[in-house]
Amino acid sequence: MKKKFLGLISMLFAILIIYVWINNDLKNYLAPQMQIYIKVAVFPLIIMSLVSLFSESEYKFKITDLILLLPIIMIILAGNGRITSTIASNRTMTSKVKRNAIKVENKEEKKEIKEEEKTIMNIEVEDTNYMDLSDFITYSPKALKLEGSNITVKGFALLGESYVPDGYFVLGKYGISCCTADAMFTGFIVKTNTDIISNDSWFEINGKLVKGKDKEGYDILYIEPSEVKRINENSEESYVYPCYSYGDDNCQKLMKYGFGL
Repeated sequence: MKKKFLGLISMLFAILIIYVWINNDLKNYLAPQMQIYIKVAVFPLIIMSLVSLFSESEYKFKITDLILLLPIIMIILAGNGRITSTIASNRTMTSKVKRNAIKVENKEEKKEIKEEEKTIMNIEVEDTNYMDLSDFITYSPKALKLEGSNITVKGFALLGESYVPDGYFVLGKYGISCCTADAMFTGFIVKTNTDIISNDSWFEINGKLVKGKDKEGYDILYIEPSEVKRINENSEESYVYPCYSYGDDNCQKLMKYGFGL
């Protein structure tokens, strides 16, 4: 009985993986570079299932074996695997590690960027560069030369973050390095001049990068919006990944912004 039960569980896991795979929802559970492993696992699961189901061996079934159903139940309850944006404030990527790195740089003598040293660009934030650009543009001193550049970005709004000045909000998505378990909110600070902004609402922002300070006094580049357009959240991916997850050429494209230099 037990062996047949294990065979049934293996088959259920295989079917669930195939279902999520066919529905293109694997991206809601794993980063692109990790998906190959779960896809390959389908085949040994099917083989193990068939061997167990047709085996004549008998084992004593234990009620504790039902715990194997728990992961399957959790996957079913998770639906398409998308984390709701309402828990974003508990998973903000503005970490102490990042702040400590900035403190070290702030101890050094700062060099003001002259007008002729600035690089004015049109920055299109896409999923393939979202996670890297959001970190880089907001807080990196090397990005200050992009002040005055035009930028377009989509995401959902997060209000009331402790480091965000009054009259500003953060527009972002979930950044994932491996799987949804490590999902962290990452985004861009935006100056708000409209009352339509609310938590969990999705927008497309067009604007200009402006130098400012966050609530703790650190230099930032924030977006001064020229256009704020509400968009349908179902038309956008909630999760974004490091550039290398989409292919190495995407990391190379970031170099034009001064990223990594």
